[in-house]
Amino acid sequence: MVCKLDRPSPQELFERVKNNFSANVLGGYDVVPESNEWYVVTNDYAMHEEFYSIAEAQWKAQDPRFMCCHDLYKHASERGVLPYPSTPAQGYIKVTGDAGTIVPSPLEVIIEGQNFRATGTTPAQVPEEGEFDVRVKALVPGKVGNIAVMSSSGTLATAVNGLESEVFVYGSSFCGGSEAEDCEAFRARFLNRMGYQPQANNQWIMDKLREWPCVTRVCERSGSCCEIEPDGKCGCNSCNHSQGFYVMFDGTFACGIPPQCVIDDLNTWMWGDPPGKGQGQAPLGVCGVIKAPVASIIDVNITGGLCMTKAEQSTIIDRVTDLFLQACPSQFFAKRQVELAIAQIVGLVDPFEVSFVDRTGNMTFTPCGDLDPNCDILPCIGEITFVGLQPQAGAC
Repeated sequence: MVCKLDRPSPQELFERVKNNFSANVLGGYDVVPESNEWYVVTNDYAMHEEFYSIAEAQWKAQDPRFMCCHDLYKHASERGVLPYPSTPAQGYIKVTGDAGTIVPSPLEVIIEGQNFRATGTTPAQVPEEGEFDVRVKALVPGKVGNIAVMSSSGTLATAVNGLESEVFVYGSSFCGGSEAEDCEAFRARFLNRMGYQPQANNQWIMDKLREWPCVTRVCERSGSCCEIEPDGKCGCNSCNHSQGFYVMFDGTFACGIPPQCVIDDLNTWMWGDPPGKGQGQAPLGVCGVIKAPVASIIDVNITGGLCMTKAEQSTIIDRVTDLFLQACPSQFFAKRQVELAIAQIVGLVDPFEVSFVDRTGNMTFTPCGDLDPNCDILPCIGEITFVGLQPQAGAC
């Protein structure tokens, strides 16, 4: 049995109808063009084409690869998958004012000519520090809210006694704003979803956390933070909050580390409140904790390499910076990674040495000079210095 009807070409179908009419009605005589018989054959051919069209349409209506958009939405909704609506852009700001000042609700600000409203955890009054961080989202959903922040500041939409009218904006842009998902994008996502049914495993949790606006990467809380069980195994999978993650916002916050208000929002959104009860994104019985690491500013000194050109030095700075953006809190970071990255640029003929300098004073080193951070410590790139080397216009 064939899976699909074999549809002949228009000319083949017309010849088939004409030949059948000739054999069955005219006793083998030819059908004369423009005769009455010719028009009968033409009408029969048109009916055949209509049948094939209806049959093909009905066949396509059973396959999500070819369904019309209306049928696709209905088919997918019966399987719990719906198109994404338009979403507002989001970002983070710092508000300053007199301690104890009542914070208006809702708190609205104007940034680069667009209106944003505070969302998530917002204090009822200004804390003793005289400042607080808050997440804001655009009032108008869509990509229009993904603005580039040129001045790193905005203003309160309405003046409030006790609050500074100017607010500080984290990062250089807002993110997460998107238009409503169109039919073909939804089709591709639905087919991918049907090809792989996601499970609430470790990778699923990390992928889900990446959906939060402005998140650039997610690291598992392991390494030096891992709790060793009596059987010698790493106990990071029970519901006692030992299953932990770090959510990084590179380009938004210093060293990618979010403030505590963002951590609180993320924990509630992911695990629910109380956690493990299926009130968040994670299913019933799945719980954990999202932690904010502590930055350890590491300067990188590169000694030797006298033949490095100015262009090579610039490339090395970019490559080493990218390496540190891949570093995860609490996890070993080898000096050899930096050495290999430099060698890929300048080769091994011109000798050089790499050393790390802890500017913050909270990093632990191995005897070989590698970074072996304690629990919740994140290596963060500081300055990259070429010791005793003047920029070269050309190679040696």
